[in-house]
Amino acid sequence: MGYLGNDSENYVTVDTILTKRGRELLSKGDGQFKIVKFTFSDDSIDYRRFNTSTGSVAQDADILNTVVFEAFTHEDIVIKYPAISISDPTLKYLPIMKANNESLTLNEMNDAAAGKTVEFSQDTVLTGKRVPAEIVDGSFIIQMDNDLLAIDGEYPSGKYPDNTAHYVLPKTGTNSVGGAKIAFNAIVKSLPTDIFQRYGVGVAGSRTITTKIECIGVISSLNKSINVTIQEGFSRTA
Repeated sequence: MGYLGNDSENYVTVDTILTKRGRELLSKGDGQFKIVKFTFSDDSIDYRRFNTSTGSVAQDADILNTVVFEAFTHEDIVIKYPAISISDPTLKYLPIMKANNESLTLNEMNDAAAGKTVEFSQDTVLTGKRVPAEIVDGSFIIQMDNDLLAIDGEYPSGKYPDNTAHYVLPKTGTNSVGGAKIAFNAIVKSLPTDIFQRYGVGVAGSRTITTKIECIGVISSLNKSINVTIQEGFSRTA
């Protein structure tokens, strides 16, 4: 859904495109298709452009003058920062997503079976308050390179065109501030020689590949990425 405003005419144009799932339901033609809910997001707004050094009227001028995105058909791309309602009127800072490690090193031989544990959680390091109940995530989307990594005992729910696998996993617990957390074991897939030839850095037999694991809260959309270094664990001549 995209919005185009024109102050001189005092009207707003709403450019709406159905998601893939919506088009599937509409194509059935059985008269049962009805829009019963929708989500707003502000993905096209860059709040870093809010300029407090200008007068009060012009502080948000750069934001208001930013070109608005046209509507996208892929809901996983367009709705990264959905609008949410929180009942606590004193809340000034949203929680963040934290990781137990900012980076992770996996060996292609030693970490191909059990792997290593990765944990993400919602935290309120800025305020010390509890995570608002409205955005405590019941599940998380975990994304990683499908050629390189996997989650032990889980199967991807889908893949993006760039071969990024995404898993949808339920929370595994809560922390001291009421934030949901998710823990899983990341493992290295069986990697062919040409993977290290294309992406490896260093000398054959001890090369490394750098990639990422990202966690996104399904309700809150809080997200966090960690860097993952994969170490070559077998001797290769090239």
